[in-house]
Amino acid sequence: MDSRATTPIKDRVEETFAALAARTSAATGSFWAFTAAFSVVLGWALLGPTFRFSDDWQLVINTGTTIVTFLMVFVIQHAQNKDMRAVQLKLNEIIAAIDGASNRLIDAEELPDRELDRLYTRYRHLVVTAAKASPGVKTTVENEREEEVKTREPLLRTEKDRMFAPSSTPPLPSTSVTSSVRSASLGRR
Repeated sequence: MDSRATTPIKDRVEETFAALAARTSAATGSFWAFTAAFSVVLGWALLGPTFRFSDDWQLVINTGTTIVTFLMVFVIQHAQNKDMRAVQLKLNEIIAAIDGASNRLIDAEELPDRELDRLYTRYRHLVVTAAKASPGVKTTVENEREEEVKTREPLLRTEKDRMFAPSSTPPLPSTSVTSSVRSASLGRR
């Protein structure tokens, strides 16, 4: 079967799911949905004495809540993924529009966790450095990286150490940030 023939069907199914998930997410996040769920639980609890708090009575609420929870996981995840993509696109547009901003961080969400942690630490250090600098001074992650390499590079004493040492330190994404901008983000004016 031709894969191009299934594409419109697949697209239609995905669009239908997206529309259903959006409506479900909006509906379940409302006051009325909470009121309805609370009413169901209250009704179930009030029927307990009628059913003598039997195992079947408990099974009804357990099964119902399990099914609803299972389905809502997918709806919530879809809504969260869509929102996150929209936020990333907006941030990417801002980065692309700002003169002097580094485009290297546009796809930062695709980096491994370890790399994101390293970048976060570097930018936190950059904030501290920018806060100490006089207003208007440019500080960059690249300058921070050069200083770190100078202070952290080990002294290689033997030929064997030199042979197995990494030839270069991997570059980090960089951006220029003025200290006045960073000071403002720290709450200083």
